[in-house]
Amino acid sequence: MEGSFGSSFFEGRLAVREVTHEDLLFNTWYELSSWLASISSTSGLVGYYRNLEADSLEEATLIYFEDGQVSESSVEDIQVIDDFSQTLEAALLPSET
Repeated sequence: MEGSFGSSFFEGRLAVREVTHEDLLFNTWYELSSWLASISSTSGLVGYYRNLEADSLEEATLIYFEDGQVSESSVEDIQVIDDFSQTLEAALLPSET
């Protein structure tokens, strides 16, 4: 799966970013989300999505993994998305080894 959907896999960490209309990851996400949540060592905020017609990130939906389950909620603090995006960007950068 590495390289698909703008993904990176390094040291056991999968990071995915895809921004497209008719998003292929969105169609795959619901098939994989429960499985990914069940094997993920990450808990808490793991991603977000929004409709392309949405005017702002306040209209995004946050995705959380907790206790092997997937949950979603609306954005309450836009800074959460900014912090998450910076962390994701760092994870997607090629490592310097």
